Parts: sequence; structure tokens; C-alpha cells
Amino acid sequence: MAQALKQQAACSSSSVRCSAQRVLSPLAPRLGAWSQARLSCCAVSRGADDDLLVASGCPVPRDQQPFQELKQLQDMFLFDWATMPVSTFARKLATVWLGFFVTMGLPVSAFTFDLHKELLQCLTAASAGSSFIVTVLVWRLYLGWQHVGDRLISATIEYEETGWYDGQVWVKTPQVLMRDRLMSNYTVKPALARLKRTLLGLGGSLAAAVMLLSFVPSPASSSTNYYPSYDSSYSSSYSSSVSRVAAAGQGSDYEEAVAQYESWALQDAADEDADVAAQYDMRTHMMGQ
Repeated sequence: MAQALKQQAACSSSSVRCSAQRVLSPLAPRLGAWSQARLSCCAVSRGADDDLLVASGCPVPRDQQPFQELKQLQDMFLFDWATMPVSTFARKLATVWLGFFVTMGLPVSAFTFDLHKELLQCLTAASAGSSFIVTVLVWRLYLGWQHVGDRLISATIEYEETGWYDGQVWVKTPQVLMRDRLMSNYTVKPALARLKRTLLGLGGSLAAAVMLLSFVPSPASSSTNYYPSYDSSYSSSYSSSVSRVAAAGQGSDYEEAVAQYESWALQDAADEDADVAAQYDMRTHMMGQ
């Protein structure tokens, strides 16, 4: 009985081993290439020479190789923010936003809006301007990482030997292509996803700021803001004078009302009549001669 069980277990294990070999045998070359690509990534990241490109006889200059461009991008100022922890990345963007808000956004908004009566509009406009600057910065980071990612996943490498006039194209070997796409999946794509989410958030904040500026009404302007010397007592006295003139016009003749309050008008009219009469007499005398 025990011997029969042992024989059955041995047959089962041998059948499982054979099934595993049949399944994994087609994947063996791919797994070997993936392991070689992973070891190459680790070696190049430590600063060693790119053995895959050297073995494949790659004619692309070192500074134009996509893998080296990725390393340079990771070490470049501002572009390395995309691979930092989320808290560090958010803190750096907040520092840039606050710097532009204090140095540029708030002074320009204070010059445009009245801080005492349009404080909400002033702060909103300053925030929108600072968010726009940060959006342009993040967009530049996104374009840089996208360019390197496209060169990594591409099956060919476009390069220049000595200048723009002698551009060449080199087709990647399967090992190099697998290695580059592996680095793109684990390094470039997470950075692009973070930058894309940041751009969406900044775009939403800009849209909200524009809508707020559009729907918040501006305070009504008063005449005293533009004419500080305007006196209400003068307005009341003028109104009373007008009412008295109207009342006098209703109770007596118009000329009497004008003579009472604006005697100079009647005097001017009399002078004009005298001048007209003098001119008429002069013409008549000249015609009689």
C-alpha cells in the first residue's frame, strides 16, 4: 500500500515537472533577455559602461543614447523633481507658487484692484497668476520626460554623428529594446503620471479662479470717490435754490423770478438790446445820408 502511494506520488511529480517544462520552455528566451536587461539597467545605473550597446555595436554617441539621456534627466535641476517623493515634490511646487505670489502676483493685483474694497478679487487674481507660472513649469517638465520616454520605447534611435546635416537611424536589438522599455515602464511612466495629475489640478484651479473673477461683482463706484471736494451741503443748498426759483416762477412772472435770483441775466439781455438798437440807428443814419 505504502509502496503504491510512493509510486503514485513520484508519477505525479514527474508529470508536473514535465508540464512546467513544456509551459516555461517557450518563455525561457524572453525570461533570459529580461534578466539580462535588468542586470544591464543596474550596471548602467551604477555608472558602468552599457554592455548591451557595446556588444551590439551601437554607433549612437554616448550623450544621444536614450538610457544616458534618462540618467542626465534624473540628475538635472528641476527635472529631478518628478522622481522625488510626493511630499517633497508638493513642497517644492508650493515654494515656487508662494514665491511668485509674494514677489509678482500680489503686487500686480494690488495695483489693479483696490485692497480695501476688492480684497477677494485681488487675492484670486494673484493666486491665478502664480498658478499659471507653476503650470508652465510643470508643463516643461512633462515635455522633457515625455521626449525621453518616447525615445526609450521607440524601436529606433535617431542620432547625429557630427551635426544636423548627417542624421542617422539605428535599429535597436531586442535586448536593448527590452531594457529601454523596462526603464520606461518603471521610471518614466510613473513620473509622467504624476506630472499629468499635477497639470490637471493646476488647470482646475485656474478655471475656478477665472470663474470666481467673472461672477464676483465689483463694488459700485460712488461720485465721492472721484470728486472728494464735492460737499453735500452745497448739493442741498443748490437744490433748495432751484426749488425756490421754480416756486417763484409759479407765483409771479418769469422775469421777476430771474431778476430776483439771477439779475445779471437781465442786465446782459438789456445790454444786448441796447447794442442792437445802436447798430440799427447807425444803419438808418447812413442810409439817410
